Amino acid sequence: MSRTSFPFALSILLLPACSDPLAPDYGALDLLDVSGTVQMDRAPLPDVMVTFEDPVTGAYSYGTTDSRGRFRLQFNSEVHGTLPGRKLVRIRSAGSETSGEATADEEEQGSSASFTTSETERIPSIYNEKSEWFVIVSDEETHFDLQLKPVF
Repeated sequence: MSRTSFPFALSILLLPACSDPLAPDYGALDLLDVSGTVQMDRAPLPDVMVTFEDPVTGAYSYGTTDSRGRFRLQFNSEVHGTLPGRKLVRIRSAGSETSGEATADEEEQGSSASFTTSETERIPSIYNEKSEWFVIVSDEETHFDLQLKPVF
């Protein structure tokens, strides 16, 4: 091996040992993997956005239901989960127009969003902007079957 190629070969060998000092350490957050279902009148609700919001900090985790009403919360675009504790539950149509919704940067940081619905919202307001529905997320409670009742 020539003298000029030795430093290059050594740097290639050492590269995996280096880590990105700016990469977040999600392990230090004690995130819990939270999932569940959303139903209205005992029927699965597809394509609804579920958020679990911290009532003190406003930080939230979010997920969208699939065709069977199942969801899994995302902490941000990189990892699943939410922090343990008391959470305000909000449910709204995933495709509804909202004002005051978090930007991509705010979602990345887990900032709160104001969910003001429009005429396209199919979920009653008592489950979104007027929600007073709280759950406790803990090691023992990570699956939530959310049953909504239609409001007339």
